[in-house]
Amino acid sequence: MKSTYETHTEIPNRLRDVQSRISETAKNVSHVTDEYVHDHPWQTVAIAAVIGYVIGFLVANRD
Repeated sequence: MKSTYETHTEIPNRLRDVQSRISETAKNVSHVTDEYVHDHPWQTVAIAAVIGYVIGFLVANRD
């Protein structure tokens, strides 16, 4: 069984590893999204418009 000290020293290391993986994933997603937007600008505008319409419809006051 691990001592409390070992557990407390491992937690920051694990958190750094998780943060690093999340950061790397976010960079990859950002790069892929940037490429898609540059390759398909009008499709991106249409997708954004549809998403905006749906969000507006969902949050509109219903009287």
